[in-house]
Amino acid sequence: MLPRFGAACFAAALGATVALADPVADCSQSRKPALRITACSELIAHARKPNSRDSEELAQIYRRRGSAYLATGRPIQAIADFSEAIRFMPGYTLAHYERGQAALALGKRDQAMNDYGAAIRHGPRYAPAYIARGYVRLVNDDLDGAIADFSRLIQLEPKNANALNNRGLAWRRKGDLDKALADYAAAIAVNPNYALAYNNRGYLHEALGRTAEARADFTKALSFDPTLTGASAGLKRLGASAAVTAQSEKLVSTGRELVDTNCAPCHATGAKDPSPDGKAPAFRAIQKRYPILTLRDPVSRGIAFPHRDMPKFMFSGEQIDMIIAYINSLPPGD
Repeated sequence: MLPRFGAACFAAALGATVALADPVADCSQSRKPALRITACSELIAHARKPNSRDSEELAQIYRRRGSAYLATGRPIQAIADFSEAIRFMPGYTLAHYERGQAALALGKRDQAMNDYGAAIRHGPRYAPAYIARGYVRLVNDDLDGAIADFSRLIQLEPKNANALNNRGLAWRRKGDLDKALADYAAAIAVNPNYALAYNNRGYLHEALGRTAEARADFTKALSFDPTLTGASAGLKRLGASAAVTAQSEKLVSTGRELVDTNCAPCHATGAKDPSPDGKAPAFRAIQKRYPILTLRDPVSRGIAFPHRDMPKFMFSGEQIDMIIAYINSLPPGD
């Protein structure tokens, strides 16, 4: 379940004094992950041995700190906190889901699947768990399982464009192109600015020899998201003018300059080169590490909150777009 709580409950459950008023608010409300970690840690340090009601409140605090750890690129610490939250409150839907997200960030798909399944058992209407489990099933070639998860979510939320688009991906991989086209069209009808759905439908039109339709979809995709370099490549294959793909190509070129300047001392930034630091993943492996999922969140998180000896970079949103465009242009690899 997803319990409700307030600052007064926190303070009472933890035996808090007036001095803890700010940590209570910061742990529950601050938009700054580092501040949430500090505040929640202080509440945990002051916590008394919980009774049954206090256990739920303490579970909330551990879950919030775990979320902050995940937001700052520390999935191992996040998993430890989510596990504590679940220990205090075994039916905690959100803690199971977020522990699954942390496991997926570490490449532990089986563990992620277990937690997404638990989140669905405890919260059968919790949409993000269906999306996440469907993603993993799709990546694992369990197409029927992926379709089942996306279909269940569409039953719950008929206008969920994300679920429609991704069910379209699963139908296409199963070879049912009519159903794939129908799902892409439905996703676009729900969200006319959905760049990825246009991109995916463009690939399908191209495969079916529908050049004009493919060109139109790729052009729409790029107009909404120039980082979709697959759409740019599709337009080139279909003979579109250079002007149509110029913005995307510029993003790729500038992104390459950024990563070569700032990241190449540790990371492999090309199609085949090894990473100078054996612990630093190659840029071409990032898409594989985050299959299907958008790159913006993990890339932004990794830049903003580096780990190991990685220096901290202050890239703008526009520069992150450039880096994502460059990553998208690389052939996936290990």
